[in-house]
Amino acid sequence: MENIQNYNTDILNKNQAKIDFDNIKLESLNVSEANIINSYIGSVDLSKIKGTQHPNYKNKTWSILLEQLGRKSPRAAPNLRNLKDNPNYYLSKEEKDTWSFYKKNNYYYINEGNHRTIFARYFFYLNNIEPIIYGVNIKELT
Repeated sequence: MENIQNYNTDILNKNQAKIDFDNIKLESLNVSEANIINSYIGSVDLSKIKGTQHPNYKNKTWSILLEQLGRKSPRAAPNLRNLKDNPNYYLSKEEKDTWSFYKKNNYYYINEGNHRTIFARYFFYLNNIEPIIYGVNIKELT
């Protein structure tokens, strides 16, 4: 029988006065300045995410991105709905299509899956779960 657990997926109403990563800004990554030295399916500790390659999300804090994506972005709405309907997707060790990261100097930068990554970080925090995503594509850079 499948182990069913109730998770808090209401990440837009996090009710915490301050979360330690709320005000950390995502840095920009210029992939054209690096070479890919390895590519594999693995796991990413979301607390080691330093930035993104997406120009619309760079230099914004986690909390601002959560607010903008969660309340104002029709493109992010399906991911938020999927989190509520199937939180086990974020916990599964199965390979996840179109979710990928670059790794540089032991830090990660979001390549694909900005919305899911932001939602996952808050989901893990609110449920006191280690912030690790499994089954994602990782490209290591020089």
